[in-house]
Order: sequence, then C-alpha cells, then structure tokens
Amino acid sequence: MAEKCRFCGREMEEGAAACPFCGKQAESQEALFRRPGAGKGESPGEESEFSQALRWQPEETPEPPVEEPPAEEPEPPKKLPWRRWQKIAAALCGVLLLAGAAWFWWPKPSNLPQTPVLFSREGQMMAFLPGQEGEKFPLRGSADTEDALYRYSPDGQRYLRYDLALNNLFLGVFGGEEEQIAGDVRGYSFSRDSQRVFFIYDSGDDIYDPESAALYRYEISTGESQRLMTGVASYRMNQDGTLLVDRMNQPILLLDPDTGETWETGAFRNQLLAFPENGGPLYYTVPQEVGRNVVRWTRDGGEETILKGVGPVYLNPDGTGYYGQIRKTISLLDLVQEESLAEADAYPELYQRMKDIQVPSPCCDLYWFDGEESTLIVREAAFSQLTFLQDEAGDGKISGCLYRPGTQKRVYSLPQIAEQYGLEELDGLRQEVCQWPFFREGTQEAEGSSQFAAVGPRSFSIETDGEDPQNAGLYGDTLYLLTGPVAVQGELWRMNLADASPKPEKMAENVYRFWLAGEEGVLYRQAETPWEKSALYYNGELAAELPPLSGDQGEGVSMEITEDGGVYYLRDAQGGGSTLCTLQNGQEVTLSRNVASFVPLSRDYALFLREEKDGSRTLMAWRSQGGLLPVADQVEDFYYREEPLTGLLW
Repeated sequence: MAEKCRFCGREMEEGAAACPFCGKQAESQEALFRRPGAGKGESPGEESEFSQALRWQPEETPEPPVEEPPAEEPEPPKKLPWRRWQKIAAALCGVLLLAGAAWFWWPKPSNLPQTPVLFSREGQMMAFLPGQEGEKFPLRGSADTEDALYRYSPDGQRYLRYDLALNNLFLGVFGGEEEQIAGDVRGYSFSRDSQRVFFIYDSGDDIYDPESAALYRYEISTGESQRLMTGVASYRMNQDGTLLVDRMNQPILLLDPDTGETWETGAFRNQLLAFPENGGPLYYTVPQEVGRNVVRWTRDGGEETILKGVGPVYLNPDGTGYYGQIRKTISLLDLVQEESLAEADAYPELYQRMKDIQVPSPCCDLYWFDGEESTLIVREAAFSQLTFLQDEAGDGKISGCLYRPGTQKRVYSLPQIAEQYGLEELDGLRQEVCQWPFFREGTQEAEGSSQFAAVGPRSFSIETDGEDPQNAGLYGDTLYLLTGPVAVQGELWRMNLADASPKPEKMAENVYRFWLAGEEGVLYRQAETPWEKSALYYNGELAAELPPLSGDQGEGVSMEITEDGGVYYLRDAQGGGSTLCTLQNGQEVTLSRNVASFVPLSRDYALFLREEKDGSRTLMAWRSQGGLLPVADQVEDFYYREEPLTGLLW
C-alpha cells in the first residue's frame, strides 16, 4: 500500500526508509510531527531544537532618531492702534447690550394693577403701565390736571380724557389716536369689559338740570351712541354690569344697559346702606317713629323689611354686619347728670321742656346679622361707644366691633339741644346755661361698665390693666388694642380670639401708634417722651430709629402699607429733604434720598419722584429684585389713581 511523503507529498512505497523523490528519511518525518514529550528520552513540556528554530526571529535593531529642524515661530500680528471714536462706539455698544440684557432679565413684579401711571414732562402728559416702564405713551391734551381729567379702561388699553373747560369727552388708545366722542358731558366711565363708555349728556347750560340730562351708552367697536334714559343725576355701576341710577328726589332705578329694562328699588340716595355685588340684594333704611327699618330689595322679590327699630347699623355688601335695636324712648331730661338737675330748677321753663321732649334711648340691644338670622350679643349697649372694626384679612368687611354694656348718660351743650330738639326760643339763656356742668361737650359713662369685643356673634371681655382702648385693629382672629391716653404712654395689647378663653397679652408700652401690616404682623412706634427719639418696631423687633414725635418736624414720618403687607414710609432727613424707606425682613432699607412724593403699589414695587441737585425731578421705579430704575427725567409731577370700576361715586 502506497503512502505519501510528508515533505513533498508524492507517493512512496509503504515501509520505505526514505522518499525516492526528496530523499527525506522516515524517522525525520516522524520526529517532525511528534508532539513534545511523546518521544523516548524527552520530558513533558520540552521543545525540540527544530520547533525552537521555527520560532526564532532576528532581534530588531532600533533606528537612530531623525533630528528634525526646529520649526520657525510665526511673527505676532501687528496691533493697529484704536482710534478714540472706535473706543467710544465700542463702549456704547457694550452699555446698550448690558442695558438690554438687564431690562430683559430684570424680574417683573407680579400682581400689579393695570391702572396706568401718568406723569407730566415738558408740558406733555405721558402714561405707562406699572412694570412696563420702558413703554411710555404720549397723551393728547394739556399736562395740567386742572384742565383735564383722565380715566382708564379696566384692561389698561384705553383712556378717557375729560376737558374741564369745555366739558368735552375724548377716547384714546395708549400709543394711538384720540377722538372726541361727546360734548357737554357731566359724568363718564368705562364698562367692566372695557368695550363701552357710559356718559351723562347735559344741555350745556351753566346750571345743571337733571331733568334734561340723559344717560348714554357708547359702543367702542362701532362708534355708535345710544340714549338709555333721561332725568339722570348720577349713576353707579355694579359688578354684574347693571347700573344704579339716581334721578334726584326720586327712588333709585336699577337699569340693564343691554336691554334697557328698569326696576324701581324704592330707595333714595341718602338711604342706601350697602350696594349689591354681582346683582345681589340692595340694602337701605326707612325712617320710623323710633329708629329705622332696614329693607332688602331684589329685582325678583321686591322689598322685604328684615330689621325693625334699628339705631346704629353697619351692613357689608353681602348683608352681614352689626346693628343696634332701640326698644324705648326717654325724656331729654334723662340724658343729663342727676347732680345737675337741681340747677335746672332755676329755669322752670327749660326744665319742663326737657322733661316733655322724648328722644330715643342712647342704649340699644346689639345684634350680629348673618344676612338671614340675627344673634343677640348684649342687652343695653351704649351705641355711642360702638366701634365697628374692619377685618384686614377679610377684604375690609366689618366683622368685629367694640362695645360697652350698661346705661349711659349723655351731656349736651345748649346749642346742641337748641338745634336737635327744638329749643330755639330758649337761645337767650345761651351764655348763662353754657356754664352748667351738664351742658359741657362730651359724654359720661356709667360706673362699673367695662369694654367688650365681638367678632361675628362671639363676644369677649377686654380685661387690660391700662385705660380704655383708644384704637383697635382686627386681622382674622387677632385683635390689637391700644389703650391709654393719646400720647406716648399707650400700651399695645393683642388677643387671640380663636382661644376658648382669650386674654389680652401686652406687647409693648410707651406706644404712640400702631399699624397692621397684613398677615406678617403689626408695626408700632414707641417713644419714652414726645421730645426724645422714637423707634419703629416690627413684630416686637427693632426695625428703625425715628425722629421725635414733637418739635419742628412734627411726627416726621409718613407711613403707607400696601394691601399685601408692604411697608413704606417717608422720613425727614437731617439737613433737610426726605428719605424713602421700606422694610425687608423686618429691617429698614433706604431706597432713595431727596424724595418729593411716592406711591407704593405692592410690597415689591413703588414709584417716587427724586429731586436732583440741579432742581429737576426724576421719576423712579423700585423693584425688590431689581433695585432702582429711572423711568423719566425732567418730570414735573406724576399721578396714580386706582380708578373705581363702579362708575361715578356718590
């Protein structure tokens, strides 16, 4: 059997000692392909010389490094010298870029009113919206507010200019045109949706005749006017768009300006207690023999008497509030001090007249009215000592009062008696009778009576170790009281009416005045004497040192607090002028010196006029997160009025 040579691959006889073609020995062939360690005399893992020879490689000789010639350094470019105008232009470009970036990134204050701010500059009236000081619009007409009055639309886009000399009414767009829409105008306002103008047209006579005056509606979109009714003296706009129309000595009408439909309320102008909100009830009083009746009127249900025999009364627009019910009458003689009655015997005619004249009792039953039900608070409270308290945390609604229970005797002067109770024929006794003790001006309280406070229908005793409260403030369930004389010896107290048994807690002594600063707390001014330096405290912590209360500068501080609790005040500076300050984190921060006037709009935004060294004035805006921003220079004055949405005020 033939086999192949392992070296040349040709066939050779089986068992041949060597290949007849290449001459290689058979043993050499076996040794070449034997595994390491498989042959006799070889240890495992030992390589043959042949396999080692197959793995042999010549050693690499490293080549000598080639030296490259050093690279030539390029010559630096020659800098051309800057010309002076180029430097100035570059600096101006940088300033403009920074100013633009600052204006764009400067945080805009939030919750600012949409009422524009007006300012006069070089005989021109200008306007801008708070927070948008960069967009200022010129207005037509005179810059003298004695010649023209301005009113603004609720959306802040349009304005009405009333020419006082000619009684002409103009409608303008901020940054746009202005046109006259009526002449011989007596009253005017925008509608709540800013799409209409209401105005009263008169014949133009010097004497105002309400019988000939007519109420008109002007459509801004079409420029058309429509007469709604005649005989109008004034009007007031409600939140639902309807109008209350006063017709002079006639009951007030409720007018729907869309349909022209009217309803007669039965109330006269001087009887109104509370205006409706969103078309709600109208409250007014009707005089009776003793006291007054309170009537509620709705366009659907008509009149409804809800309270009878009322003396003092205060109702909120939602119908809630306090009232005192008079249950009896007494003689005029019962109103004087008993120890003075013996002196009246010298004038028997006067004595008898005072005994015969019946007047309402100066005491009444005090009630809380929730709009439907009445809750008795106390019997026989002296209504001359009633103090109604607006809740600063409740949209300014009356929800608290101070009162004193028990009887009380008034003390009258003779002119008061003659004027109020028909004693004109006794005027010849004026000089002598005015010396009597019981004809002094003022009041005398019953012995042992104490002060009480009420919040809604709840009542609490005020037990302070000081004198009677001279001032009070309410914020939610917290009552603040300033007791003592009207000087710097007052004591400031605080009561948490949410407690089961609230007790007054003394906050400070030597207090002259206090202010409520929103939910943040209370401000008060403290001084040892009127002639020493005073200090302003915020929630019990010292906020600022202030000048004395008495002296050439008087109080020396003009305080303003915004609805959201921002505190601003103008204080007299040493050497003259005034400094505008605000409180941040309870500490005084000076905004600017030489301030002529200021108007704060929120805790984060205020406007003021700064007087410059050359005598000119600059209108400035202050933002809590942006600092001071000049709005306009060479400003004569600026004007900000929160225009009511209700039309003409009565």
